Amino acid sequence: MLTVASLLTQFFLRHSPQNPSFGFSKTLSSLVLEMSEEYNKDGMLRLVWSKDAAVETDVIAVHGLRGTYANTWCKARKSEFAAPLEQFTYQARIFAFHNEITEDILFDKVNLEKVATALLQEVSEKVDKKRSLVFICHNLGGILVKELLWIANHDKNYLDIALATKGIVCFGTPVYSCDWNAVLSKLVLATAGPRVDGHSMVERLELSGLLKRGASTLKAACGRYEMIENQYKTVSLFEKAHPWHWYCGKTSRFPGGSNPID
Repeated sequence: MLTVASLLTQFFLRHSPQNPSFGFSKTLSSLVLEMSEEYNKDGMLRLVWSKDAAVETDVIAVHGLRGTYANTWCKARKSEFAAPLEQFTYQARIFAFHNEITEDILFDKVNLEKVATALLQEVSEKVDKKRSLVFICHNLGGILVKELLWIANHDKNYLDIALATKGIVCFGTPVYSCDWNAVLSKLVLATAGPRVDGHSMVERLELSGLLKRGASTLKAACGRYEMIENQYKTVSLFEKAHPWHWYCGKTSRFPGGSNPID
């Protein structure tokens, strides 16, 4: 049975054949440098970890709807991903996406494209294009990255990013064929939080229209990515009943199948 750690280790080894180094004990789940919860006013990406110039992979961690880098990926914040990622060691530079992801951004085609393009521009400015680039994403953050890659493949200014990117690891990111209304309903209600007066932040009358717009926008983004997905290794991980029991979705292009993983 594959573990998340062993799966990601294999994934990263595939993309750094010349220097598959495992020379440090830091784990992805503990790489956060106590960042402020305030969003980065100087840009969308913050360098979280860099061991030395010899590394051959840049990793960009993108949180999901209404999340943050810290509460999504870091053990100190009791992240749900800390346990499966705790064993994972790999020599790479780690960048944190440190900006807000809301329904207003993701559920509107124009805004989704605008934010994906802004992130793409910053990625282009901050990563080393001679290194392999891998994205690790949580829920709808994976859709933002897929839109980014679609744009990169169709804009000559960003073709170097399209070519440098080797793959995406998605935790709980919806796929094209899912029940979008059901998935988005759960995500929106789970992340909305209460109003000051105690009522739901997303009113019932607004929810139906919100989900309809979101389903249309995000499904279309997934459809566009499917046209270029053969260029990338994609691992889609979905949580089962056990809190740390994950399995590879059938759409995963590496290692494929629906192998259960711990």
